[in-house]
Amino acid sequence: MPNKEVLKLHHKSFIVDGHADTFSKILSAKSPGYQYGPHKSQMSDFFQRIPKAKAGKFTHSHMDYHRTRQGGTNLQFMAVYTPPTYTGLEATAYALKMVFEVLQAVRQSSLGLDSRLRGNNGLVVVKSSADLTDLIRRDGMGFLINIEGGNPLNKDLGLLKVFYDLGVRAMGLTHNPRNDLGDGIGIKYPKGLTTFGKTVVKEMNRLGMLIDVAHLAKPGFRDVIRLSRGPIISSHTGVRALRDIPRNLDDEQIKEICRRKGVMGVFYLPDYLKKFSNKKNSATVKDVVNHIQYIADKFGVDYVGLGSDWDGYGGITYGLEDCSYLHNITAELAHRGFNQTEIKKILGGNFVRVIKQILR
Repeated sequence: MPNKEVLKLHHKSFIVDGHADTFSKILSAKSPGYQYGPHKSQMSDFFQRIPKAKAGKFTHSHMDYHRTRQGGTNLQFMAVYTPPTYTGLEATAYALKMVFEVLQAVRQSSLGLDSRLRGNNGLVVVKSSADLTDLIRRDGMGFLINIEGGNPLNKDLGLLKVFYDLGVRAMGLTHNPRNDLGDGIGIKYPKGLTTFGKTVVKEMNRLGMLIDVAHLAKPGFRDVIRLSRGPIISSHTGVRALRDIPRNLDDEQIKEICRRKGVMGVFYLPDYLKKFSNKKNSATVKDVVNHIQYIADKFGVDYVGLGSDWDGYGGITYGLEDCSYLHNITAELAHRGFNQTEIKKILGGNFVRVIKQILR
């Protein structure tokens, strides 16, 4: 497919990304004593215009409003990640602050309060299937808010409803450590979901929330498969057959997600995509598509999507230096023989199907 046709297909597609930590960077810059990632964040807000990264280089952020527009992403899952140093109500407060930052960005854009958005469409928070339908119709840009790890619930099911009422529509039950819901992949001898974790899954089913198994240890994963009534997602993940680390999904897990008609977003983290001997031999966009193609070829193209983990990792994946380079995935998919229908499913159609099924 010629380059012009690839770019046309890319920007005609409705593109969904299953995970970004950009607002963790933003809140980090405003939180004394907390440093997100290897360096203190320099991001003040989502509309800060950061120069596009040069090929093979990295600025201090993968994503802002302007580069997201340039790259063509329409719906971005925005993670609400609480550092493990925050526990109890302190974790709840921190998560609420981050949700506020996301909602404030949407308010700034929709009310035209920020002159940097003049002439551009405002952001929205997708809370329902109808919201998503409208976003697709307008070819707009929005967020789906996803809590990463259940610490902010503080063993209180009522707080899940509070976050839901604020617009949260997805949650990853754990991060890598153990929490009140279950064990993450960082636990050496993990157990399944706790009684509270099982209750949370049932309540998420009732409310109509996306259950995210990224970072969840395998016994807890099995519990989710048993308890969840609809499709589940792994918002940002890799294939264990290609890179044998606990963070990636094995074939048994992938098969179960497919059996439930769910979707997996493939991430761009260099160390999680391939094993390499030195930093110069880093990952590329081809390695990302290797993981996408493995799932598509072995399990079906209907169950794989994008889950970048923008602003959640260090290092460089060449060809994906920041979100403005996203068209390189489309180009690589086309080069490998995926047709236009398949590419549109991978870029966002598969996530759209699941979101519409789960959200009220």
